[in-house]
Amino acid sequence: GKESIKLFSVSRKSLTDRSPKRRKGKKKGSHAESGAKPVWTSTVPIKAKSLLVGSDKLFLAGVRDKIDAGDPWAHFDGKMGGMITVHSKENGKLVSEIELKSPPVFDGLASAGGKLFVSCKDGSVLCFE
Repeated sequence: GKESIKLFSVSRKSLTDRSPKRRKGKKKGSHAESGAKPVWTSTVPIKAKSLLVGSDKLFLAGVRDKIDAGDPWAHFDGKMGGMITVHSKENGKLVSEIELKSPPVFDGLASAGGKLFVSCKDGSVLCFE
């Protein structure tokens, strides 16, 4: 709950040009391990459980990045609902937020025909145009 979750973009070329040696102290699989410089970095207000890449936008679905001091597990239990955030692929800036009554399930985002679908833990499937 301290705005510590980062969304970043790294060029594909920088990932294919990386050296096979792992850098000391860097997490395996991270952009830092490859030595690739992020094209952009953005702090996001969400603990994402699902990511969908569109032609010009990124969609993240999950729970808000905040903790209720009275019930620290409330967001895991679905008591705080969920949300979808929409970000620009060009610069990572937040374009919009959609509040959900129930958190999304893991990997529960899909798109078809210009619509965004999200499956939620309460069994509902929502459609946004």
